[in-house]
Amino acid sequence: MSGIALKLTIKGDAKEKLAELIGKLDNQQQFFAAASEIMLDQTQARFKEQRGPDGTAWKPLAPATVASRGSSSPILEVSGALRNVHAAPTSDTAKVETSPLVYAAIQNEGGKAGRGNSVTIPARPYFGFGDDDINELEELAESMLFVK
Repeated sequence: MSGIALKLTIKGDAKEKLAELIGKLDNQQQFFAAASEIMLDQTQARFKEQRGPDGTAWKPLAPATVASRGSSSPILEVSGALRNVHAAPTSDTAKVETSPLVYAAIQNEGGKAGRGNSVTIPARPYFGFGDDDINELEELAESMLFVK
């Protein structure tokens, strides 16, 4: 089974702040469920905007791909299968996953593909965290501190 999953894993100062906020919550499971939905919305928005988590526009399709498809956009949505992501929270993790697609990770991360790895696929990240994403999760945790 292939595919890709995004777990709430944050580093640096944001990690410490978010961990502190989550640690103060009475119902952490509720936070992880809500955070998973936010992450799902963020991921879906990237398909619409055709931008990565850091705001960088996805690389355009290769001319040969445009010729075979008859169109240059939307970039990662020929069948819509990559966009079929879902929230998959656990009691202690916020998580979003794709359907089990063999090409999901290569589209997100880039790399060699095709017969004999003869094609280089540029990274077009749709999973991940940007500063705005982290801020939204911090705001969620802060808002849940005051809801009893």
